[in-house]
Amino acid sequence: MFNLEFEIKIGEDKRSRENYIHNMYGDILEILPSKKEASFLQLIGSFTLRQTYISTFGYIAITEEMIKEIQIKFKKLGIQEFLELEAGTGFLTKVLNDSGFKGVGLSLEIPKDKHHWGLKPSPIYEYCLEKNLLILGDITKQKMNIPELVLVSWIPPDGGEEVIQFFKNNKTPSYFAVIGEDGGCTDSAKFREWLDNEFRCIDEIEEYQSFYGIYDRFKIYEKRKK
Repeated sequence: MFNLEFEIKIGEDKRSRENYIHNMYGDILEILPSKKEASFLQLIGSFTLRQTYISTFGYIAITEEMIKEIQIKFKKLGIQEFLELEAGTGFLTKVLNDSGFKGVGLSLEIPKDKHHWGLKPSPIYEYCLEKNLLILGDITKQKMNIPELVLVSWIPPDGGEEVIQFFKNNKTPSYFAVIGEDGGCTDSAKFREWLDNEFRCIDEIEEYQSFYGIYDRFKIYEKRKK
């Protein structure tokens, strides 16, 4: 998939990279590409485009197919409301709201967010703030009403304990969805041990390539009965 000639050409200037991605997604993700489209395949195969995409939207390159699968799985469980932790720009929170669900994302103010690789204020971030889709704050200090499902994607290696602390301060949800690499560069061994003790996996989207060399899973967990 990796195309060196394309990589050199698209990496020539920042504007060309931004235009390439915005033509695919729009400034506020008004459209979603198919994972079969040539432009999307170029995106996930290009390290240069990956840098630009992540700094604008976040770690997950969302596709039409991915959202349709999430819709099916959430509706099967009767899920209508959600909370996204470590929500970054709020891009996934927005897409889920656009897809018929109701929820908000919890995120640090982007200039102060130590976890995100080059994440910058962007139209999607400003949109989510304006529409009250994002709550800004440290998740280790938040106390709030917990919906039936909590979602988290791409927990950084030093962020797993923050998620655990959030649930110590709040009740544990009935369902917990986790997106990221299994045993890769997301979360931590301590987080995985906590996850296995508190929840059991009941459904998942099979491993898929999100970017060059990176394969993610979308897993849904149910709270264990104790």
